Amino acid sequence: MLSYPPKAGDKFSSTNAETYQIVRLISNGAFGYVFEAIAQSTKQVVVIKIPHIDFKNYSEEQIRERIGMVLASFENEINASQRLDDLEFIAKSFDCGLPRFHQGQNGATREFLLPFIVQKHVVGQTLTSWCAAINPGETTFVGLSSVSEWMRIASTLLETVSKMHERRYAHLDIWPDNLLISDSGLYLIDFGMSFDVASKLRLDSDFNQLHPWLPPERLR
Repeated sequence: MLSYPPKAGDKFSSTNAETYQIVRLISNGAFGYVFEAIAQSTKQVVVIKIPHIDFKNYSEEQIRERIGMVLASFENEINASQRLDDLEFIAKSFDCGLPRFHQGQNGATREFLLPFIVQKHVVGQTLTSWCAAINPGETTFVGLSSVSEWMRIASTLLETVSKMHERRYAHLDIWPDNLLISDSGLYLIDFGMSFDVASKLRLDSDFNQLHPWLPPERLR
């Protein structure tokens, strides 16, 4: 059984009978933990995402709701990866699992199942971080100073999104933190809100408050 939150050295077994060992924590954001890990059978370097769950302050009902939201998000990620498998600049998800964790609280140990998802590892940084690095001292997103860089990034993004839309698939959460700049190009990540536009559009009441990059299709 794994302790929560996970740490370097922990091993997860997936639904595809693969075992992944955590190497290091990459980030700890609003959604959850992002780890670099290694697939034990192939030695492939991957990314593992595990959600944040506030077990100390959440009720049992809130925990179930949170895990339900995470499962729906991970399902969207897997579906998008299958539908868009031939697109180059997408960080695809290809495996998942539901291990058992434990956490000590008030002298007692709590056990629970928590999902994780496995994605392609892209070495790079978000567009937000990349712009901050070339604009030291700025505390907000200020963009790029080079027109050629803007054109390179924009053309790759537009081509990727255009190919997605040809397949009737929408991302619905494109903003600087979901764009990774790597040596090989610009990658689109985080397909947790994506879906087939042939299905009914679903508007989340609290999504508008997440960030100012709301895509116009969410306003229908």
